Order: sequence, then C-alpha cells, then structure tokens
Amino acid sequence: MTSNANSFSRRVRLKALLVLLLAVVAQQALWWNTRILFPRGDVLAAPPGVAEVDVLSLSDRQFFFRQRSMDLQVAGDLGGRVTPLTEYNYALLYRWWKLLDLVDSRSNYTVTLAGYFYSQTLNTEGVRYVIAYLREHTRLDPVRNWRWLAHAAWLARHKVKDTALALDVALELENLDVADIPIWTKQLRAFVLADIGDREAARDLIRAILGSDRNIPKEERFFMQRFLEERLQ
Repeated sequence: MTSNANSFSRRVRLKALLVLLLAVVAQQALWWNTRILFPRGDVLAAPPGVAEVDVLSLSDRQFFFRQRSMDLQVAGDLGGRVTPLTEYNYALLYRWWKLLDLVDSRSNYTVTLAGYFYSQTLNTEGVRYVIAYLREHTRLDPVRNWRWLAHAAWLARHKVKDTALALDVALELENLDVADIPIWTKQLRAFVLADIGDREAARDLIRAILGSDRNIPKEERFFMQRFLEERLQ
C-alpha cells in the first residue's frame, strides 16, 4: 500500500512539473510571436485628419477622444514591448495632442498626459514639443489653462535648460489678460532672471510690479520685498 502511494505521489509531482514546464514554454513562445507580430519601429500611427474624425468615431466624438486618449497612454507598451520614452516620435505625439484638443479642448486628460508623463523623457527635443503644445493649449482658454504656461516655463528652464525659452514662456504668462490670476505669475520671469544671475533685470521687474499694482495682498508684497532684499541685493 505504501509503495503504491509513493508511486502515485511521484506521478502527481511529475505531471505537475510537466504542466509547469509546458506553461513556461508556452509563455516564451507567446512572447516570441508577439515580437514578430509587433516589431519595433514607430510606436504610433499617424493621426487621422480632422475630416476623418467623425467617420472614425461614428459621429461619437467623445468615444473617439476617450479611445484614442487611452491608446496614446499605452502606445509602445503593448504586444510584449516596453518602449522607453526616448524612443517615441515626439513630432507625431505633438500632432496627436493637437488633434485630441480639437476633439475636446476642455478635458485635462491630454494635457496632463503630455505635461507630466511624456515630458519625463530624456530627449530634450521631445520636451520642446511638450512645451510648444502646452503653450498652444493654454491659448485655447487662458482662464482655465494658465497654469500650464508655468509648467512649460519650468520644463524649459530645468529639463531643456534653455533660459531664453523659459523667459519667453514666463513673459507670455506675465502678459496674460486673466482676472484674478495669482501675482506670482507676474514674478516668474524675475525668478528665472535671478536664477541665471541677472539680478539687475530681476530687481527692475519686481520693483515695476510693486509700483504698478496697488492691489497686491500684504503677504505677497512682503514676500516680494524679502525677495528683493535677500536674493537681489
């Protein structure tokens, strides 16, 4: 009886091992086949034209927007692949972001994906496309989107390390005609100037703001005075 039990136990273990081995082989075969079916190359197809959107969406533009937004989020990470952000075609991504804004410019999905995910690439030219898109997205509705200009200025200064571009974006933010925009948006260019050592220009800008706006809250005025005294003297 004991011998039969031992023999049965060995057969069970052997079958279990065989099943496990077959599972590993099947997984490897599937992985290999997906590499053949989805070879490396461009991870994104070119976006359709504006006139094609209604046809492709069957007149449900929100369905198109949501489906393509999700496709954009997982592009390059399907079919057994994991694609580094440096390998994406950012000119193509930029065209997709612009198209999705045409479909739904009020959604934060596309701009958040571009500004916080795709901007993490080490490809500085790719980040430039992100900055260009953030600036254009802001212009669609400055009242709702002005914060993206501040983010674009940060990307230009710290990711691309292009001071001229950062100052240009900061100036655009400074000149926005938006009521109740925080006073720090007018100071951002001064912060960049101070960061690169141009203290005189930064001082002139802060003093101009202090002298031209009588409605600056007391705590903001105090901060600006301290900034002048401690960083710019």
